Amino acid sequence: MSRIIILISILFTSQNLMAQSNDVKKINELYERGYYYFYYDVYDTAVEYFEQVLSLDSDHYNSNFYLGISLGVGLEKYEEGLYYINKSFLLDSTNNLSHIYWLRGNFYFDMGKYDISIKELTMSINLDPTEKNVYYNRGMAYNRIGEFEKAISDFTKAIELGNLSPDDYYERGFAWYMLGKYQEAISDFNNCEKLGGDYPEINYFMGEMTYEYLYFQNAIEYFKTYLQEGNNEIRRLHSIFKIGVSYYYLGEYNNAFIQFNELQKYEPDYLGTFIYKGMTYMATGDYQNARQNLEKAIEIDSHNRLALLQLGNLEYLTNNPDKGYGYFNKAKLYAEKEKDEMILYGLAESYTILGDTLSALASINNVIVINPNNYKAFEARISIASVLGSKEEVLADFEHLKGIFNDNEKIHAYYHARKAVALIEFGEYEEAIVQLTKAIEIDPFSEYYALMSYIRFYYEFVKTQGNISILVQEEILQNLGMAIKTNQRKKDAYLLKTTLLIAFERETEACEAANEAIKLGATIDKEHLKFICKGKEPKGKNNEWVVNYNLSSFEERFNEGGF
Repeated sequence: MSRIIILISILFTSQNLMAQSNDVKKINELYERGYYYFYYDVYDTAVEYFEQVLSLDSDHYNSNFYLGISLGVGLEKYEEGLYYINKSFLLDSTNNLSHIYWLRGNFYFDMGKYDISIKELTMSINLDPTEKNVYYNRGMAYNRIGEFEKAISDFTKAIELGNLSPDDYYERGFAWYMLGKYQEAISDFNNCEKLGGDYPEINYFMGEMTYEYLYFQNAIEYFKTYLQEGNNEIRRLHSIFKIGVSYYYLGEYNNAFIQFNELQKYEPDYLGTFIYKGMTYMATGDYQNARQNLEKAIEIDSHNRLALLQLGNLEYLTNNPDKGYGYFNKAKLYAEKEKDEMILYGLAESYTILGDTLSALASINNVIVINPNNYKAFEARISIASVLGSKEEVLADFEHLKGIFNDNEKIHAYYHARKAVALIEFGEYEEAIVQLTKAIEIDPFSEYYALMSYIRFYYEFVKTQGNISILVQEEILQNLGMAIKTNQRKKDAYLLKTTLLIAFERETEACEAANEAIKLGATIDKEHLKFICKGKEPKGKNNEWVVNYNLSSFEERFNEGGF
């Protein structure tokens, strides 16, 4: 009896092992097919096979793991994907753990749960700090929640670890852009495109940055390219608007009207269009249409500071000064309340044009209180303080400007040169020469040599009462020769040389310099050229030659790549 029981038992065990063997074989076949389709990104078919495996063995680790990836990455079913990824983690909490945190971080990112995504990706990095792609993913999450400095740190780490993809440079460029670090953003966007990145948004961002730098022609080109390639509707409409505004600032008013009219087909009540359309009408002398558009803007937003400012300007143009001041006061009230730098700066410009220097100074001081790093405000205050004769304030503001750009020696040199110009206005020629010498030591830029010739001339002219020796004349012209060696403003340098040589009564050399200036595009009318070269008095012409040389503005130097 017992033998029969034993035989039956042996037979049953043997049949059970055969069944298990068949099941394992089937599971392996199904898993291999699932993985094959997973490998070739045929995720829906892969899911079918992995689910069949799990119907036979619900604890099959790899099938849970790859089913989770297929559902999340392939089919965007993130909740279901997370379920199977988490189940694989419960089945074996030591296997591939950093990768599981990475996957969970990516799923939460795609679900828009960026804070959770960052926590998961940080866990992955803690387990494996050498995985470059995890830094990239966490950087993207930081970008989405506006933590741009942390995003830059992660993208930089990914690049240092060898992740030289266009995506890293694009995302880091975006973070720089959002922080207002435009030079860094431009560099990263250029690297992105060099690596084959195809991001239409780059043209939009480049348009915005060149617009901010007042490089309007370039901004127009970038925005037009975005309109051809980009599909973000809000950015497309904004591009049309910025093209119109750029044309306005370039003085191409007909083109500006074309853009504003085009925008109004899609957004008939867009506030900015009424404001800039009104400003364009005002620039063309059509005050009636200007008023209609600006008043429409005020109907839309009675507190709009730019519309109030422009209405104030319009009232002055139409001889209603009291009403104009009323609009200015409203604009100032709202601008101070909202800490609006742009409007306060615009008010300062309007007050300056009207000769109200103290009101202009008050507005600029408000701008500086709001933003102590607004270099344009300090430059404006320097101009106002110069008019008021406030030398100490002028010199202090130049030092503050150097502090704003504390890591750029070339900008420091520029402000040494600007300080030299200011010191001339106060009659301090020797200190002006000291400042300009510092500028040349830091940055031997051609403009500074030309300016040195100009300052030395006036210094020596005053000191010697016009009797400048030949030796000093040669020293002055030597500085000008250094300026002429380069191509920057070479025409202006030759014009300055012409006037200096006339002052030195060296007519032959003056004639040669004048002809060189003409070759480079300078305009000297024939009557004056005869006077320079042949000593003939010009008929009805003013032959009082004034020695002058104006330093380029900050924006001009920047756009020329001078910094």
